[in-house]
Amino acid sequence: MAVYLLKPKCGNYIGKPDADGNRITYKAGSKVSSDEDLVNKWPGKFELLSVSDEGSVPVAPEIPVPVVKKDSVTDKDMEEPIIKTPKEGKHGIDVSDAFPTAAKVELKVFEKSKWFTVVDPDNDEVLNEKKLRKDKVEAFLADYLPDDDDEDEDEEDEDGEDDDDDEE
Repeated sequence: MAVYLLKPKCGNYIGKPDADGNRITYKAGSKVSSDEDLVNKWPGKFELLSVSDEGSVPVAPEIPVPVVKKDSVTDKDMEEPIIKTPKEGKHGIDVSDAFPTAAKVELKVFEKSKWFTVVDPDNDEVLNEKKLRKDKVEAFLADYLPDDDDEDEDEEDEDGEDDDDDEE
């Protein structure tokens, strides 16, 4: 019987059924006792800890703490990552980038407690009377898109005459 360590970040391992037919699921970092050579059967997943002839060894879920050698840590490793967290203003967090139509109509969209507000950035005026759900924001913004129909109404017919002058 051998004792193996299920390496961290290697997922779970479901052992063979015991005498009662029950299977044990071992989590990463657990010690597993087995008659099989788990190192060769599952390369990279197990580490051999000890071999004994005494029979089964109690299994205890222990997660080892990785040891970091001083030489392996560089100044780059010690730098804190730059995380940009959006700042919440009076209307909420600016989420305009999530709504493509907002840029087209030059409006800002803010989220606060899962509710959305559309604001005219020129005068900081809130345009929606009621707070919007996320799925309603694009439809609301679409109302501010220029209408293509307005241009068609002023165009002339193919014969060069206005549409309204066809009556005789």
